[in-house]
Amino acid sequence: MATLKLYYRSKKSNASITARLKHTGVCDLFINTQLRIDLKDWDFKKNLPKTTNAKLKQLKYKLIDLERSLIDSFDRDYNDHVTINKEWLTYEVDVFFKRVVTKNIEADSFLLTDNIDELIKTAPFRPNGKGGIGLSKPRINQFKGLKKIIKEFQKESNKKYQVKDVNKKFALNFLNFLMERNYAVSYQQKKLSDIKVVCNNASSNGVEVSRQLREIKITNVTNNYINYYSDKEIELIQNLTLNNPALNNARKWILMGCHTGQRGNDLVHLTEKNIVVRNGRKYIEVKQEKTGKPVVIPLHNRLEKIIEDGFPYHLNINGQNGLNKRIKQIGKLAGMDNIIEGKKYDPEKERFVKGMYPKYELMRTHDLRRSFATNLYGKIPTPVIMAITGHGTEQMLFKYIGKTSQDYADQLYDYYDKDEPLKAEQLTNNLKVI
Repeated sequence: MATLKLYYRSKKSNASITARLKHTGVCDLFINTQLRIDLKDWDFKKNLPKTTNAKLKQLKYKLIDLERSLIDSFDRDYNDHVTINKEWLTYEVDVFFKRVVTKNIEADSFLLTDNIDELIKTAPFRPNGKGGIGLSKPRINQFKGLKKIIKEFQKESNKKYQVKDVNKKFALNFLNFLMERNYAVSYQQKKLSDIKVVCNNASSNGVEVSRQLREIKITNVTNNYINYYSDKEIELIQNLTLNNPALNNARKWILMGCHTGQRGNDLVHLTEKNIVVRNGRKYIEVKQEKTGKPVVIPLHNRLEKIIEDGFPYHLNINGQNGLNKRIKQIGKLAGMDNIIEGKKYDPEKERFVKGMYPKYELMRTHDLRRSFATNLYGKIPTPVIMAITGHGTEQMLFKYIGKTSQDYADQLYDYYDKDEPLKAEQLTNNLKVI
């Protein structure tokens, strides 16, 4: 939890008050508040001004308000992956004391859609979750999609929403609007979270927000439809006889994905240049686009055999002849047609629809990453899997594990079948006739 403490750090009889913002593992920042006080008027036990007169009382309450404001700003921006540094702290203090001039706000700039536009327009200059500057293209597209949904919501409500209208009632109505259109619950929560990001950004620009904005809670929804390929299914794909060069190329990408655990965009941009040799061992090195993390992956002997006749050529993930379409074709040829519950994309509704489908119809690039995590989970240390997939926490990794309780029960049965005959034989050998 972030803390803000105030100090009188000078030996002079009159000096500026210093603020210290600290959060373990995130920041430890000092800043001059530019508020001066006499040494005799400072309470070193409470780290606040004494209250011997009305002017000092006013200063004390001003500093208490500063503390609350900075903690609120920290919680808001830290949760939105904004970089917390000295520049950020300086700006937030200046905003609190109204030392910075905010833009001249026209009437239309109070609208929610206009503030989405403002965020998109300034995306190249915004801090991102990687510690750099500039939002990614997928992130920008998410905000563009949000604007489209807000316009549909406004059309049904017959109202143009302002930023200050985003309160708890708005959130409930918006979620109900998405639910009636069969959007996934996880998607509903994501869009609501994006709305809060827009409102917080608008607030930093001087736009009024609802007092209930912080009370709108975002729920992390568990994905109950984790599709992955077992070792046996991967072997079926590997042993397929494919005379079509395009399908053979797609199969290489499938096997690459199942043995590297990388996201689709990182996967299809791999080339031979990503392969390095150290101490006689071959590795794949990649810098993940989403997290910016450098990852080193051992080159599996199956992969080495697959790329003997050439590295797979680049292929778009979606599209008429994209990798996702090829994966489905290969899954069908491999006999992966068992009926399972999942979500399939409906082009007419432009969203994923829950239902019972043949497994191959649900296959796509993200399953490859899940297959890697699922098939290795429990066989090698979890931190090793996380180091390759790039997950920051075990909680995030567990969202990719597709095994059910029945899968684990079957796995335990296999262990018993292998272990019990051996123990019986050992017991017989140890018996002595008396």
